[in-house]
Order: sequence, then structure tokens, then C-alpha cells
Amino acid sequence: MSLPTLIFDLDGTLVDSAGDLAGALNVLLAEDGRPELSVDETRSLIGGGAQVLILRAWKRTGEPLDPARLETLYRRFLEIYQDRLTALTRVYPEVVETLERLRDAGFTMGVCTNKPITPTLTILDSLDLKRFFGAVLGGDSLPWKKPDPRHVTAVVDALDGRGKPAILVGDSAIDVAAGHAADLPVIAVTWGYARSPLVASDAEAAIDLFSALPEAIEDLQGRLWLRLHDEP
Repeated sequence: MSLPTLIFDLDGTLVDSAGDLAGALNVLLAEDGRPELSVDETRSLIGGGAQVLILRAWKRTGEPLDPARLETLYRRFLEIYQDRLTALTRVYPEVVETLERLRDAGFTMGVCTNKPITPTLTILDSLDLKRFFGAVLGGDSLPWKKPDPRHVTAVVDALDGRGKPAILVGDSAIDVAAGHAADLPVIAVTWGYARSPLVASDAEAAIDLFSALPEAIEDLQGRLWLRLHDEP
């Protein structure tokens, strides 16, 4: 069996960025005269990109946001966030060691995230993760983003993986939906920002530790191979 191309989500999968997102969000809320949110409260709102985060934060702290203001607040949020991208953001345990193992085994890997590409690349570079990935696409790299499957398949194409097996690794319902829409199996991580406990059960596999990923990939490859050869 050929090795599958591996496509990773970023926030909640490879890195815990909730602290820096909360810090930037609280500056934005304060500028609008709204109360701050704790890191745990912010973590519960993450998923879908910064614009969705802002909408959820405004709903949580008072009157819902006037949609006409969203673009202005989004640009201001990015300005604030750009100055604190890795102040508190950390790589999850066992990520570096496992990515090194996968790379050395010959896997081709990429990142597909709804975070804008500029902060994405800064975070990957600052945390010494960029070296593992042959392609990285952010939420503003294309006219569409997850859960649109074209966001995922564009990363696969950039890795020259079209027509080859591929697996998406992520933490949210958006990742599961994007992977399935792209006709890819999904491995869900259980430590991220999922807003529903059903995410893991909707995926083809789930892991509680990043070091379990190689075994999950091997098991999933075996099941897919058996399914393929059992079909008439």
C-alpha cells in the first residue's frame, strides 16, 4: 500500500493557540466596551475562523454583532493578533516527535487551516513546525475554506497527491465535514476545540495522544484496504 498524504488542521490539532486568541479578542471586546472572556470561554467559541469567533464573542457578551461591522472588527482583530501570535501559543505534546517519525517514514504532509495564511506561516515558523509541511493553505489562500472540500483538495494537489490515498487529521466538526466532502477519511484528535462530543464518533478514527497517530494511520489504511478488496 502506498503511503497516504496527510493533511493537518492547525489550531486545536497541532497547536494550542487559545491563550493568544483570547488575548487579542479581549482587546477587541474592551475597545467596544464589552466584558472580557476567559481563555476557557474563548476556547469554547473557536472553530470556523476569526470572523466566526468574533460573532460568537459578541453574542456571548451582549447584543449580537451588527453584520455591517464584522469586516472592520475582523481587520482590527488581525492587527491585534499579529503582535501576539506566539506569546502563549504552544505545540501540543508529542507533536514534534511524531511528525519527525512520520516524515522519516516517508509521509508527505500539509496544513489546511481556516486561520489566515500570514499568521499561520508565522506560527509554524516560530514554533519550528514549517519544516514538516510541503504545502500550507490558510483560510484566505483561496476563495473558499473548510468545510468546502476544495480547500482540502487544493492542499492535496499542492503535494502532488491527486489520485493517491489521503487522510485528514483535525479536531472539529468542520474538519470532519471537509474531509468527508473531499471523500477523505478523517482522524479526529480529542484534545482540541471541538464544540460537539460527536466529532470523534463521526470520524473514521480518534486519538487521545498525538503519538498514537502512526498506529491510527496504519489501522485506517488496513481497514480501507480490506474494504476496497471486499467490494465486488
